[in-house]
Amino acid sequence: MNSTAIRTLAAASLALVAAVGLSACTANSSGGDQKPTATASASTKVAETQYNDCIDGSLQIFDDSKDAKPATFGDCAGASIISSGRTITLGTVPTLTVEGQKNTVDVTGVKSLTVLGNENTITYHGTAPKVDDQGKGNAIKPAA
Repeated sequence: MNSTAIRTLAAASLALVAAVGLSACTANSSGGDQKPTATASASTKVAETQYNDCIDGSLQIFDDSKDAKPATFGDCAGASIISSGRTITLGTVPTLTVEGQKNTVDVTGVKSLTVLGNENTITYHGTAPKVDDQGKGNAIKPAA
């Protein structure tokens, strides 16, 4: 074999080895076996609703058990009362929605109050909120 052919063959072999080596490195830089990830299922996972805790500025109050005791919650950016027949004390809640029936609610501070349920008694402290009462028989009054 002449020297030009040997050099060409050696250069081609080195290029092939380098290409195989690089493709192995870029395919899996962690050094272990490459495993498929479950990113599609993780992105479609639905968060479970959590009640009775202010999470990310939102409080959803729900407990319709027959032995429900009066409940007190602190400040939160917004609250929604879904329960019925409860006695609830709230801190400052700028936005409050009452969807349940026959609740007694005492709120330290509220700017916007929406009542969708019926026969609720809501007492607020401080400045009167903007009220949207879409229910029937609700009593919305300032604290004495």
